Amino acid sequence: MKVGLDKTIVDSLDPKMALKRIEKDIESDFIYAPHINDIYKYAGDNLWEELKGQLCAGKFNPSLPIYIDVPKKSGLTRPGAILLPLDRVLYQILIDYIAPKVESNLDRSKVFSRILLKSDEEGRMFEDIGESYTKFIENVVFNCSLYEYVVKTDVNSYFENIYHHPLIDSLKSSGISPKIVNILEKLLSAWQETSSYGIIQRCFPSDLLGTFYLSPIDHQLKINDIYSLRFVDDFYLFFDDKKEAHIALANLCKILRKDGLFLNEEKTSIKRSNLLIREETEIDHMMNQIDNNLKNTTIRETPYGFQIPLYGKFKLPEEEDFDIEIVEKLYSKRKSAKFQYDKIITFCLPLLARFKSKIAISDSIRDIINEPHLTRTYCGYLASLINDYKEISKKIISIALCGELLYEWQYMWIYATLLYRETVSEDIIDFALKQLQIKNTSEALRAICALLIGRFGTASHKNILRKEYQNDDSEYVRAAILYSASFFPSGQRNSCFRAWGHHSPINTLVISAIKNKRKVLLSKKR
Repeated sequence: MKVGLDKTIVDSLDPKMALKRIEKDIESDFIYAPHINDIYKYAGDNLWEELKGQLCAGKFNPSLPIYIDVPKKSGLTRPGAILLPLDRVLYQILIDYIAPKVESNLDRSKVFSRILLKSDEEGRMFEDIGESYTKFIENVVFNCSLYEYVVKTDVNSYFENIYHHPLIDSLKSSGISPKIVNILEKLLSAWQETSSYGIIQRCFPSDLLGTFYLSPIDHQLKINDIYSLRFVDDFYLFFDDKKEAHIALANLCKILRKDGLFLNEEKTSIKRSNLLIREETEIDHMMNQIDNNLKNTTIRETPYGFQIPLYGKFKLPEEEDFDIEIVEKLYSKRKSAKFQYDKIITFCLPLLARFKSKIAISDSIRDIINEPHLTRTYCGYLASLINDYKEISKKIISIALCGELLYEWQYMWIYATLLYRETVSEDIIDFALKQLQIKNTSEALRAICALLIGRFGTASHKNILRKEYQNDDSEYVRAAILYSASFFPSGQRNSCFRAWGHHSPINTLVISAIKNKRKVLLSKKR
């Protein structure tokens, strides 16, 4: 399937904003992909020119996303994915084009997730998620004072089950250009291999569409005189009578079922308002206290309900006025907090990392095995300390080799963590090489194996890696091997660049990114 756009529309798009937003967005990607991320940062102009040429010629052909199974707390998995560069820029730039119109169709007195920024110089696209969530909880608490009962629920596997047709119909009825909407429909279908449901999770464009998709439900609840609040797919409905709450919950199930959506039984409850307030606000109060203190430091970033950049520069504030013991105290409450355990982990560990607190090292290493759904958070924390505490690399390597890991997701983030070491042991390189050569290993993991081998492998490892380029059918993995060649001796590196650099558009972009990055780094040294 090939798609195109009129040149007049193409010329009205904003590639610089799209690239800026993608650079910010990749901080929370499900898949660690430095060979792809450098393209956005160092070869953005080349990327846009390639995409623009294909669109104007009507020759853009969507590529399948790169997937990895992401474990849930239950042990079940959900599909984690990233789009390849051309697809991702097109998705972002089209959503940027329609975003103001989408935003205008959301009732922001009821919906608090993914509020579009009016001015966006930093590429964040949305208002700070911590601030938005705080406003949401404040409204929940206020309405709990007005009503006796609350229905709390969310949609099960929400993004995986969003049907394209209702989404497209809602976009069209919102006054959005049919040409843009039709291309979006084709893209969503192509990325799901022609399935009519499911959208890529954890990227800005899908975040906006996911918030927008349930807006007809918000309106239906309003028509039915039910006061509701929503954050993405989390609903809070307020009542004075428990029977009315039960009836409304049953009706909500019926409404959602028509669009193929179902409520999460484990996260659905009808509670007295005073009980809900106690449950919702105890931990949130501590988080708000920490957040307010952070406003007085030079690292003002709110990780509330979301992960801050995984491998950032963990810089201490210039003024020593932040008490890390507050975070450590909250972290110590994680086990007694029960249903807010994960929330505390994802809030505290990035902050503990930034302030170089070692309090969570042993827990994080152990719980990579015990709590695989939090592996990314644990590894992000460990990566910030791995060069200060050398035993971390030894212990996570032993975990990778122990045979107890159940998910490729765990291996991927362990390898990503090891990439921040100066050296690693040969046994983990041998193990990664075996995984690279097993073709039913996911593309996401094979690519990281290639990066690890290229970065730390011996001459023998690198010679085998060069041969794997011809043996691997994945364009994504081949691009990773090409990128890894930048760690080879100059003769071998240049030979690989000449031989592979023009095999695909993505390879050409990787070469451009490597060369441009080198120029930037050299200019900084002068």
